[in-house]
Amino acid sequence: MHDLVSRLDAKPELRLVPYTFQRAYGRPPEGVWTAPYAVRLAGHAVAFAVQWQVIVAAAPRSDTTLRLASLNRPAEWLETDVRETAEDVPAWAAGPYDALRRAGPPLGADILVHADLPAVTGLCADVPLACATVLAATEVHGAGLARDELAHLIASDPVIAAAVLAGRAGHAVGEGTVRLPFDPRSAGLSLLLIVTRAASPAPASTSAGAPPPDTGRLIRLLRGGDLAAAARSLAGHARTGSAEATTAIDAACGAGALAAWPHGPAVVAIMPAAARPAVRASVSAAFGERGPRPPRFLNLTVAGAARRQA
Repeated sequence: MHDLVSRLDAKPELRLVPYTFQRAYGRPPEGVWTAPYAVRLAGHAVAFAVQWQVIVAAAPRSDTTLRLASLNRPAEWLETDVRETAEDVPAWAAGPYDALRRAGPPLGADILVHADLPAVTGLCADVPLACATVLAATEVHGAGLARDELAHLIASDPVIAAAVLAGRAGHAVGEGTVRLPFDPRSAGLSLLLIVTRAASPAPASTSAGAPPPDTGRLIRLLRGGDLAAAARSLAGHARTGSAEATTAIDAACGAGALAAWPHGPAVVAIMPAAARPAVRASVSAAFGERGPRPPRFLNLTVAGAARRQA
């Protein structure tokens, strides 16, 4: 049994994943890795890691078989030869499998993954899962790559991948793993994720694409340490989203948020810490007038990068 399973000071999920790995594959994992979810700043080519994470347990194989399974999707798994192109890859495994193909691990591996959050939160697990999986698969074979090299293996969104792989508490990350000061708590600000429970999915604001024209200004403000001004510069950007997202953005900004923007089906808001109760009350009231689906609120904390836990 992996040592992490018996560590009473570890998070339950960190103990459950290696335990389930052994039950599924008949041997303990060689290691356990975590990778944070990440948030893009209003569509800019800048993102930051947050405290929730995905967990990956892995062990190398001496043959070329890849076995990839998920605690979240126990009936959907992938078993294939790494030298061949797999057919019928489960949707949840598409990102990790593509990253593994790009990395080209020399041999096979047994891998089990787990994601903390459901997709309705707007924090998509696809990129963190791909990052943690390729990190684990390469390291168990002693072929670890530099973090910027790994980020470029994540074709779906290299900006989010850069934050996942190179994040640091108190910093955001630009494409190319360039770190930028971003410490809302020290600046007296709060980050809030508003889960709107939209009736229909909104376009994901985390998708890769050309950065808006003022990204350079945002970076200068972050480097200059004026986080409040940087936050205000985000206002009015990336407002494309569901009707629920628009309602949340208007209510949050009307109650004192410096900026708010869609993030998948959810909304991210940044505000003075003192304004957080008013923002929550305003958004709740706005949704109370629209029907019986009140939003949920999750505090966001800027976190560190993907890493091996044991």
